[in-house]
Amino acid sequence: MTTTNNPLSCCEELYYKQPARNWNEALPIGCGRLGGMVFGRVDEEMVALNEDTLHSGQPLNRVNPDCRETLPEVRRLIADGRLTEARQLAEAGMLSSPRYCGVYQPLANLFLRDAGQSGEVTDYRRTLDLTSAIARVEYTKNGVGYKREYFASYPRNTIVIHRAGYKRHPDRRPARELQDRA
Repeated sequence: MTTTNNPLSCCEELYYKQPARNWNEALPIGCGRLGGMVFGRVDEEMVALNEDTLHSGQPLNRVNPDCRETLPEVRRLIADGRLTEARQLAEAGMLSSPRYCGVYQPLANLFLRDAGQSGEVTDYRRTLDLTSAIARVEYTKNGVGYKREYFASYPRNTIVIHRAGYKRHPDRRPARELQDRA
């Protein structure tokens, strides 16, 4: 990670030394409409996928028709220091209608299985770069380094998974890379 003048630069990456044991430990990727939770498993990776139109119940238009007319009065109340009244008016005239809709449902679990090679895993690293929104899983198995990168693209409306593997020399530098795009 590159050092910047940003005071939060020390906090721009989430880092883990093991795969996620459950959904709450997985790394999130998303672009507003599509989302995924990256578990970072070695032999059988799982990405829990979600899409914003998958929810229980029927389709709803949740736009509150009174919002535009209510906003100027809420602003006036805030300017006058009448915050409780402003909050009450905003809740009544600006929040979505109906206020709650069905719960989101998972789209699918995507599994990426390795070729079945057994062996000890070393140098495991699972990260989420909070600046670029790229999740990464890196590890070494049987002298081969593996790297997977995951991100969601809003302009392309897709989730991307890039997989690479390379033979490691004794000094741990890659000799060549083999790439597979999923």
